[in-house]
Amino acid sequence: MAPGAMPVISSITGKRVNSFSAVLRSTPRSTTSPISRRTIRSQLRFLDYLSHAGYIVRRKPVKVIRDDETGERIIKGNLDTEIVLDMMNTADNYDLAYLFSGDSDFERAVELLRSRGKRIYIVTSAASLSRELAYVADKPIFLIEHFREALHRNRD
Repeated sequence: MAPGAMPVISSITGKRVNSFSAVLRSTPRSTTSPISRRTIRSQLRFLDYLSHAGYIVRRKPVKVIRDDETGERIIKGNLDTEIVLDMMNTADNYDLAYLFSGDSDFERAVELLRSRGKRIYIVTSAASLSRELAYVADKPIFLIEHFREALHRNRD
């Protein structure tokens, strides 16, 4: 996952929405892509807002892994397991879920949920959409690029 990326799945059942996020608590030293303290504070404020707005936010600190060969530090935030577990454990509570990821790791979970009659819509960018997930997900697939103007925050 790219540094600063926030994988999120939202499964809506009446008033219930789950949100998952990998969170940086501080700026790691010598990472491949520097992330500012301002960005971290902004992400934490956003997650706090989601909690206040009624989302169930599950947070997991990212790991900073050092590559032994290059000495490079890599930021890793992996929530795939948590997302799949929640999708499967709450499947009786929803008919439709929006998965905010294009990662092929979700292919089998989406396939299983669809075999149980669930509709799974994917929301991602065109560059992040894996072919495997596109094949098993319900259509339409929502590409962020199609909503860029509506999502753009006007700072006037």
